[in-house]
Amino acid sequence: MSARQPRQRSASRGDQQTAAVSQIERDMQLADSRHERGRRTVMIAVGLAVVGTALLVGGATVFGKPAPAPAAKAALAVPQAIPAPKPVPKPAAASSQHLRIAIGSSGYEPSQLTASTGSPITLTVGKGDGCAAGFLMPELGIDADNSQGAVTLKLGKLKAGTYRFGCAMEMVGGQLIVR
Repeated sequence: MSARQPRQRSASRGDQQTAAVSQIERDMQLADSRHERGRRTVMIAVGLAVVGTALLVGGATVFGKPAPAPAAKAALAVPQAIPAPKPVPKPAAASSQHLRIAIGSSGYEPSQLTASTGSPITLTVGKGDGCAAGFLMPELGIDADNSQGAVTLKLGKLKAGTYRFGCAMEMVGGQLIVR
């Protein structure tokens, strides 16, 4: 019987070693799955941070109107020299009206323009960067690229009404009121 006891002990040692190896393998698989979950969590957090930053810096549209610019956007804005808008003289009925819009850190300046019916309107829009490099007037079908410099748009004679204008992403905008 004494000869059998060492064999049983060695079998138990073998079982113990097999159990230890199995436990190590399970621990490694658990660590791998935790690592994968950690990587997925980090990727989701990075994605949410990117989307959140885009919304903060880029703005959002609420009910078809641009949301107010958040403080973070104002803090990130690069100051630019903004030429003072030239006053628009009251034109004679047959003369053309020339309006100018500058683009600054807070949007279009001025953001509200007024013109008269009965005479052609020409609108000059200053050079824009980012989303302001695209100028839209949806009611008139205008989609102009002002990324390389100011653009002059011949609007012609317009009927009385309010015509919206804005950047390509509808973050900033204004209106042309024709009376």
